Amino acid sequence: MNTVESGQLPWLHVVVVLYKTPAQESTTLRALAMQSERAPNISMTIWDNSPQSVYESATFEGLKGCFQAVEYVHAPENTPLSILYNRVIKANPADIYLLLDQDSDLPATYLETLHETSRSRPDILLFAPKVVANGQIVSPGQFGRIRGKLLSGIEPGLRSAEKATVVTSGLALRRALFFQFDLWFNEKLWLYLIDTDFFLRFRSKIVSYWVLSEEINHGSALREELTLDQQIFRFRNLRWSYLTMMRSQRKAMAPAYGYALAMSLSRAIKQRSATFLFGWNKNR
Repeated sequence: MNTVESGQLPWLHVVVVLYKTPAQESTTLRALAMQSERAPNISMTIWDNSPQSVYESATFEGLKGCFQAVEYVHAPENTPLSILYNRVIKANPADIYLLLDQDSDLPATYLETLHETSRSRPDILLFAPKVVANGQIVSPGQFGRIRGKLLSGIEPGLRSAEKATVVTSGLALRRALFFQFDLWFNEKLWLYLIDTDFFLRFRSKIVSYWVLSEEINHGSALREELTLDQQIFRFRNLRWSYLTMMRSQRKAMAPAYGYALAMSLSRAIKQRSATFLFGWNKNR
């Protein structure tokens, strides 16, 4: 009889999203396997959004030996993150859900720290690590009336949710957020700002969250070296996502459009391409 059948939820369900990266090359999966004994009773979903499956039997058999249960899902249609997060959470009862990308450089004590902190603070519904990309703290950050702001530093422990925002990499969420507070990921969004949108709704209902004493080094898709066409595609999706998020949050749209236009002009000047000023309805 498993823990769900016996009435006891798994302590943690981990969600790892892969895209065009072989499972055996995922730094996240390697890190998780190495520290599985530090925090028992963990189940996992590996969601593969690659056009061609990156399933590798030795890697997955090894993971199955480390965790209570491991599910592999191949979605060649590239399921939007918001949809797959909601779907996995609904299908896998657990006390806490941990969201991870394929290239999250997890510290060796990450699961242990999350386990101990969540057990000692059952009142906390959301736990976030400090996420660093290229030497800059990218999460937690701040989000004001129309725009976000990076922080120069943040201390671990209990923090006010007011004006705050976080990214999903390493984010741990209690089941109660979804099934008691009815906070789900916004399925109108498919890639960018899913985490910001979620946290803006989180802070409208809950006054505080916990910053873990762990740091994740992470690459940033917005800071990669990209071709001009790739930059245009991503920027258009980011702009569309921003306006969709602001509309969903019922924010004043005139300032939001003004900020989006300013971003577009700035990018067009920097890249010397007027193409950034077009395609305002390009969502994918």
